[in-house]
Amino acid sequence: MRRLFLKFVDPEGRDQLVEVPEGDFVIGRHSACDLVISDSRLSREHLQIDHSDEFTTVTDLGSSNGTTLNGSQIRSETELTVDGALDLGGGVLIEFYFEDSEQESDAAEFSAQEVAAAPEGAETQTPAEAANGFGAALVVLPLLGLFLILAVGIGALFYLNRPNQDEGQRDRERSRNERDFDRDFDDSPYPTIEETPASTTTPVITGSPAATPISTLTPEIRDTRDDLSNGGGLDRKREALVYSFMRKIAKNDSRPYLTTSRFNEVSARINRFKGSSALASNIRSAVSSGAVIRSIAAAKNLQPQFLAAAAIARQGNRSGNVAAKAREMSEILDRLTIVLGNELADDAILVIAAYDEGKAGNTLRMRDRLANLTRKNPTASPREVRTVWFLREKGQISQAQYDFALDFLAVGTIAQNPKEFGVNSEAFNF
Repeated sequence: MRRLFLKFVDPEGRDQLVEVPEGDFVIGRHSACDLVISDSRLSREHLQIDHSDEFTTVTDLGSSNGTTLNGSQIRSETELTVDGALDLGGGVLIEFYFEDSEQESDAAEFSAQEVAAAPEGAETQTPAEAANGFGAALVVLPLLGLFLILAVGIGALFYLNRPNQDEGQRDRERSRNERDFDRDFDDSPYPTIEETPASTTTPVITGSPAATPISTLTPEIRDTRDDLSNGGGLDRKREALVYSFMRKIAKNDSRPYLTTSRFNEVSARINRFKGSSALASNIRSAVSSGAVIRSIAAAKNLQPQFLAAAAIARQGNRSGNVAAKAREMSEILDRLTIVLGNELADDAILVIAAYDEGKAGNTLRMRDRLANLTRKNPTASPREVRTVWFLREKGQISQAQYDFALDFLAVGTIAQNPKEFGVNSEAFNF
């Protein structure tokens, strides 16, 4: 039987050797993949290997950063015939090689050793004669029996330790459905808010996902709603600024989305910062140090708006040097981004929520928490699970983590147009 092995270095710098079982085998960042590599250069489902004794093929699953085979871009299903190397996402190198069963070569080696070990001058048989002789049978048959017992035991061990096929297939189907959802969402119109006539009770959000009723606003939001609101319903300009910021903090998220209740939470947090002199000072500091912040962000593969808003949110109600704070935070944010990713706005928000854990040296805790939630909630889509909102609902993050995520969204939104919120500063646009 032809066996396939993958050799690579994981994000923690450890050498890994993985044998690919027969069937389809998916590599990516998502916990539902057969091989999970927590590197932001990989897509959630990046590459699929189809392996059998007769042939082996690889297929790039529409990844953002692509895959090369021995330096050539993979554009369709490609057969692997000899040993080589795959480069996933432009930097994640996976060497692969094939091995055939060594049963026949082992038996031949044993026979040669037996002949060589015969006493000098003693009558010996050739390997062919020994194979046909009764004496050779007494030696070879027990060996073959032992070999078969070991083979059965090893096979049983692999079978018992492999992932449940049905469960793995369901996880992959959920992830593929998620990809289909993302494609459908990208092709849909940007969600807009329609105002209902005065006789109706609530407006609805139209677009993708399907139209959803907007729940009644809390008194706090109703009392502090900007004058730009038109006869009830959410402030369109505020909504546009929230989504503008969410797009800028992600690597590839042209259609971020918040449910109405989540938008209301962000909006309520924005109201707390309206007219803040400390926030105005910090935004001005970020604007004046824009070139420095961009340079720090580029060195750590972070989005500059993400890094600036993280530093401002960390300052809280204190004025300070935002560029210095950004530099201080960048190393930890970089490590967390490698593990959690930054393709989507929700990924970036998770990085913010995990900052204190990362600062304490627990850069993998959030990833492990998400993987555990995915296993425990098989009916929830991976995209739904990978949000601070889902973690909050399941009691998996602290109030401080959740508050920091909301503060980050609030100050980042205000920084898009500070004067709209009574904050005396120019907007930062980098």
